[in-house]
Amino acid sequence: MNKQLSIFLLVGTFLFVSCSNPERDNPDDPGSKYYSGGSSSSSSAKISSSSSSSSTKSNVVYGDSVYYKGKIYKTVVIGTQTWFQSNLNYAVDDSKCYNGSEANCDKYGRLYDWETAKKVCPENWHLPSKAEWQTLVDLAGSLNEYGFTALLGGIAWCGWDCSKPDFREEGWGGYWWVSDGDSGDSQAFGWFICNEYEKAKLSSFWTTYLLSVRCIKDKEGVEKK
Repeated sequence: MNKQLSIFLLVGTFLFVSCSNPERDNPDDPGSKYYSGGSSSSSSAKISSSSSSSSTKSNVVYGDSVYYKGKIYKTVVIGTQTWFQSNLNYAVDDSKCYNGSEANCDKYGRLYDWETAKKVCPENWHLPSKAEWQTLVDLAGSLNEYGFTALLGGIAWCGWDCSKPDFREEGWGGYWWVSDGDSGDSQAFGWFICNEYEKAKLSSFWTTYLLSVRCIKDKEGVEKK
């Protein structure tokens, strides 16, 4: 492996709290369910993942479905926000299926780098900001009660060349980009959950990493970032 890429990936392991190593419970260990350090924010919320619980139908308010690039996406209204009920699955450059499997794209949606993620939502929809995600989590501590359907589609670690990404944590963690950058152009924020820990946190990721995209509807009179 290229020496620079090796260093890049090594540093990346300290950028965010991952969902790996569920047996560790040391609060100073980034793999621990009790970990609160690193670059992630202190904000967290309890979340029931789609693999461990189902939505309570009486709590789900559906919006109009969206037809986009050959696929139909259901939408859910949560408070004042309207979200796609599933991750985006639109094939563009700089996006991949987990482990290169189309079946994983059908199940979890595609994974995108940050620059691509900011451009792929359909007209009248956009990649949510950090504040919009926070509003969602503050309102819906257990997201699936409102039909969000938090899919644990994993993440792909990439250096400058993402031709051979390192796919990780499918079924263990769900990772979503937000529109806010962090530390210039090299890092950006993402929201993540871990099934076994039922927590949601904000963290920083290299913009070359591949995360899921969940689109949120534009609000009239509010300019997109």
